[in-house]
Amino acid sequence: MIEAEEKIRRIVIQALEPPPRITVSEHAAAHRMLPDDEAEPGNWKNERTPYLREILDRLGPYDDCREVVVMKGCQLGGTELILNAFLFWIEHSPGRILCVVPGEDEAKDFSLQRVQPMIESSPVLQERLGSKSGARGRPRGDSIFLKEFPGGSLKFTGSNAPAGLRSKPIRYLAGDELDGWARDSGGEGCPLILAEKRLGTFANSKKLLVSTPTDKPSRIEERFLSGDRRHYNVPCPHCGHMFVLAFNTFVIPEDASGDKDVDNAHMKCPSCDGRIDEWHKEKMLAKGKWIPEKPYRAFRRSYHVSSFYSPLGWLSWAQIADEWVRAQSNPLELKACVNTIFGESWDPNDGQSVDAGDLLMTREDWGDFPPGRILVATAGVDIQGDRIELEIVGWAEGYESWSLDYIVIPGDPTGAVIWEDLDAVLSKAIPLDDGRKLKIAATCIDSSYEADRVYAFTRARVKRRVWAIKGASDEARAKREIWPLSWRKSKKTSATFKLIGTSNAKRDLYAWLAKSGIGPGPGRCHFPKERSKDYFEQLTAEKMVAKWKRGFKWVEWQKAPGQRNEALDCRVYAYAALIGLERSGLTWDEAKRRKGETIARLDGRLAKVQDARQQPRERRTSGEVPRRNW
Repeated sequence: MIEAEEKIRRIVIQALEPPPRITVSEHAAAHRMLPDDEAEPGNWKNERTPYLREILDRLGPYDDCREVVVMKGCQLGGTELILNAFLFWIEHSPGRILCVVPGEDEAKDFSLQRVQPMIESSPVLQERLGSKSGARGRPRGDSIFLKEFPGGSLKFTGSNAPAGLRSKPIRYLAGDELDGWARDSGGEGCPLILAEKRLGTFANSKKLLVSTPTDKPSRIEERFLSGDRRHYNVPCPHCGHMFVLAFNTFVIPEDASGDKDVDNAHMKCPSCDGRIDEWHKEKMLAKGKWIPEKPYRAFRRSYHVSSFYSPLGWLSWAQIADEWVRAQSNPLELKACVNTIFGESWDPNDGQSVDAGDLLMTREDWGDFPPGRILVATAGVDIQGDRIELEIVGWAEGYESWSLDYIVIPGDPTGAVIWEDLDAVLSKAIPLDDGRKLKIAATCIDSSYEADRVYAFTRARVKRRVWAIKGASDEARAKREIWPLSWRKSKKTSATFKLIGTSNAKRDLYAWLAKSGIGPGPGRCHFPKERSKDYFEQLTAEKMVAKWKRGFKWVEWQKAPGQRNEALDCRVYAYAALIGLERSGLTWDEAKRRKGETIARLDGRLAKVQDARQQPRERRTSGEVPRRNW
């Protein structure tokens, strides 16, 4: 009896004792084990990611912060913040935890691929989650979407599942990849608001929101801007000045040939102009500190960190420089770079509205022939009820383009004559100012109208890379690749065609048009001086409009009623033909090699003619009259 009373007394005293004052970062260093399949398995080391230490400590019970917002780039350990928080909350400060990710499939993957390996490698979590005595050897109360432990539970759900967000009151909310969440959860409203309502009854609740930003309006950016806007400042190794590693302090030098030397990329101190190489970064990160832009408002601290802070061995400055240089000619790659490297949102309307009058002012006088910088020519063809319209476009490296010709062939597409005229145009070579004659390397013809005749025309010319195409339907168009790998078949004739992603092609084109002007440059669009204003009005006829379906966003390109857009369609098809060439094996190095060979051959012919003219002519003794060279 006495022993039982003593045991009860010890249990009561232990229950009344306050939890040990240990921070979340200290707890992670002591108990977090990274699985063997991680890049750096073993004990968690705060020294590798010192910028995460303060963020982690805000999630403990001894900090008055209620909401932590992290807007970040990639390769920074953002998901580890959530996992380390789970580990601490389950052991030291248990309560109901709700983890929300974009979709239910992602919730399943997060549970199985991120949380379960952490449980298996952590004796602390194995002890809290119970012995394997449930169904199929799982602990009691354990499933993919719900894991129970003494004093609480861990539930996983997708933002598009309102039932998962209408759970019991929760003490902790962890949101991952916030910008990928549904805007409307099953018609019941914003999933973030629905999840936050579950926190209302807990005075000591904690909320962790982590995401890489995407398009504006960005959920994570809105939350970051409403907080105290903290940036991780590091000291210059030369003068000690504290500054933020950002693109405005990033230097990508040029080599002797004028190309970007990405391997030599470095930072430049804004105070002393000293060069800072990547090997300085480890000591700089260790001495860094978070500095807010705005006063702390008692419940929300917000943090922004770009991939320039990625630890040594993860994402290097040389890799960032290479990605940035390559992205200059591709708006989609540039968007990914801004989102995932800089950790900043992308304005989808930036460059998506172009003024026809501005483009009219960029027309150029090429003289008698287009410039010899052109390496490849493609054509885009649009079929109308009483005509065929097509544009021939010349391309150089970096997707710099020249509108070589825009042709309207009048006639009935159901007859044979108009197709003969089209074939004659596509067979013609374009003379350039360096003496070359460039043939059209690939052609895309829209088969949405008079499909049978388009299929018959393209089938006979497939060796010349004359391809039938169609644009994807509205919602699919927004997600489809410009030139997908697979071909489609017509149910009626078994003819093959490509279902191209016109939405992404228009995004690229409008971004290039917005930067266009006189002079060379990646993505720069050049137009001849004789091109009419009507052409430019057709080229800029559409605007991108955001649409929502089942809570998720997609975009649709719309034109004003009565506005013609054949020039835009033809340019999109010509661009798709170029992507088709690249998918078929064309490289710009190969195109430049062929150009060099052609010019060398032309120079050789010219040299022979000049040598022949310089040779002395023999005096003719016969009465034969030499043949006149007409």
